[in-house]
Amino acid sequence: MISLRSVTAVLVGASLFTACSSSSSPPPQTVIAISDVHFDPFTDRSLFASLQAAPVTEWAGLFASSRVTDPGTWGGPTNYPLLQRMTTALRTQQPRPTIVVFSGDILVQDFSSLFHLLAPTQDDAAMRAFALKTVTFVVQQIRASLGTTPVYFTLGNWDGYAGSFGLLPNDPFLADTEALFYDGFLAGTADRVTFQPTYRAGGYYAAEVPGSSLVVVGLNTVFLAPQSPSGTEAAVTQELEWLDATLDAARASGRPVWLVLHVPPGGDLATTGSDVDPQGHITQPTMMLKPEPQAVLLAILAAHRDVVTAAFTGHTHMDEYRLAAIALQGIPGVTPLMGNSPGFKTFTVSPDTKLEDYTSWTLDLGDPSATFQPYYTFSTAYGLADPLASSLPALLPQLRSAPGLQAGYRERYGSGHAPSKPITDLDWPVYWCGIALLGQAGLTDCVNGY
Repeated sequence: MISLRSVTAVLVGASLFTACSSSSSPPPQTVIAISDVHFDPFTDRSLFASLQAAPVTEWAGLFASSRVTDPGTWGGPTNYPLLQRMTTALRTQQPRPTIVVFSGDILVQDFSSLFHLLAPTQDDAAMRAFALKTVTFVVQQIRASLGTTPVYFTLGNWDGYAGSFGLLPNDPFLADTEALFYDGFLAGTADRVTFQPTYRAGGYYAAEVPGSSLVVVGLNTVFLAPQSPSGTEAAVTQELEWLDATLDAARASGRPVWLVLHVPPGGDLATTGSDVDPQGHITQPTMMLKPEPQAVLLAILAAHRDVVTAAFTGHTHMDEYRLAAIALQGIPGVTPLMGNSPGFKTFTVSPDTKLEDYTSWTLDLGDPSATFQPYYTFSTAYGLADPLASSLPALLPQLRSAPGLQAGYRERYGSGHAPSKPITDLDWPVYWCGIALLGQAGLTDCVNGY
């Protein structure tokens, strides 16, 4: 528990939940989790001028006229055919999802550079307008596939006008997308009075799930990353104080909470794995978040382990998980940018809002006509039938002691295709230790003593 909190954070947190829904209110039963779309509108460069001139409502027709008809290949971004196959998979899921969670990154990497490469003049305002149209198009495509199903989202490090980790507090991107995400993703189901100020200030919010007592918190962990611009420190403090107060308010009103965040706590395992010496040792692992705010975030989760019943992360593009006071469900990327196959997950949920099991879906880019198909189901693949909150910690020692389970985890890490940084026997300790050792010193000691 944070000992000092701003008055604003306390008031906001206490006013979020004025009346507790009945404990018998049904929770979501089927949940789709997607992440890291990284949609690239520049794949067919001959369309660029037409896309720039046309309203977003005409974009689908323009993309449909393109000579690009297959979903791309490993190492590339998400093009329109792949986006279509993802939205088709969302639309045809059976049983239909009660809610969808999206853990960030709509825009393709290096969006502004790609735009300026094609634009006749170096017009930053035109780039921002095209970025907003691209975000709008992706949101509308996802919304059209889901009917009225709400999408509880968070922002990724490429979601903004200033490039990776370029988002600032009170950023123009936040003001420009507030109505789009509220109406397009949340489908107007959240309380706009509480959504608007926190989203506009820092890209985070809390929303009650209609028809249940569940609350979903979209947390902006991009500000907590080392790459975040200087000057975000006060915003990070305010956001974490708000989170602490929000979870206190949820506990007081008897509401469980799910978290959706983009950048997870812990090590950057791919980068750290590239830095092992010939003995497999490391000296200074690369971390995802700054140590001070990560410590506060982990303390908040530990203090509210009775409140937070699930958490979803993205950013790595890989099928992974991490263990803090709660299990963090890593969602594979739709984009095959990191050599992985496109993927997502569907979860089943218990009456007390805990995640029971999941199925991972994948798309084989080796077949141009392929669609998303079930890849594996957790309980079957690992022989663990308990809910994920207990099965994932139980899996950790087995991944070290059982070679078959370890081989399966490594194969599934890239959704069935080796990522651009495959896991080797030499750097496997980085990936194993990184599941539960989220601090720099602990991760170093674990890897070097494996």
